[in-house]
Amino acid sequence: MTDVIVGDAALAQVATGFIFTKGPIWHPQAQHLTFSEMPGYIMRRWSAGDGVETFRQPCNKANGNACDQAGRMLTCEHASSSTSSTEADGTLHLIADDFGQPNGLYFNLDHTRLFMNHTDKGHVRVFDVAGDNAVTGSGVWAPRPPKATDPARQTA
Repeated sequence: MTDVIVGDAALAQVATGFIFTKGPIWHPQAQHLTFSEMPGYIMRRWSAGDGVETFRQPCNKANGNACDQAGRMLTCEHASSSTSSTEADGTLHLIADDFGQPNGLYFNLDHTRLFMNHTDKGHVRVFDVAGDNAVTGSGVWAPRPPKATDPARQTA
């Protein structure tokens, strides 16, 4: 973890009182942290200026998030067995709806491939990402190890 923290930066707790949180993602352009409180069907956002706010309720038990290069947030939705993207204005778009409880997603380093954990099938699927950030195709990339939760994340 120490190679992720810059210099002598300190860790700080920014909020408490949640039941069970998942899928934290920092949005670099908008400067906010989005995370899900699955049992409450709530997605929340934290920013230095506004603190914690409800972002989406209900949220279909959102549990994994990632940002694409256009700044859209992609979200695994456990209860709807789908994955969606959220535009900056809040508009939702369906990416895939043939999952049994998707649980975690991440991009490869150059954002040309998107990986999603397909919990019910026990494998990780891969999608192609075009230059316009459109997500297409789908195939099994690798089996998910027994007792594994989310796939590992890659970072630049």
